[in-house]
Amino acid sequence: MRKGDIFILIIAVAVIVCSLLMNKDGKTATVYVDGKVYASLDTKADDSLVVDTRYGKNTVVVKGGKVYIADADCANKLCQKGSISKAGQSLVCLPHHLSVVIYGGESEVDVTL
Repeated sequence: MRKGDIFILIIAVAVIVCSLLMNKDGKTATVYVDGKVYASLDTKADDSLVVDTRYGKNTVVVKGGKVYIADADCANKLCQKGSISKAGQSLVCLPHHLSVVIYGGESEVDVTL
């Protein structure tokens, strides 16, 4: 396994574990860098966060209950192509070791362990 594969595996396991422990009240978008919590954003309030690390710079935006990466200085900008709004969904920018996961509320993720 390469380092990138291990990183993706760790993020997938974290999403599964956290989706099992979700809070049913509200939804939170948690931003991770290198698998460590960088910040959390409430999905009920419009907000933005600039994540500037040694890997690069991303702007994470919450607007109208949707979370997306509005800007990234990585080469392919694939992380800017979508948005998330439901518990258990995630965004990932592999070049910047960044992920955003929504926790809380009702999840549509099926988990079988």
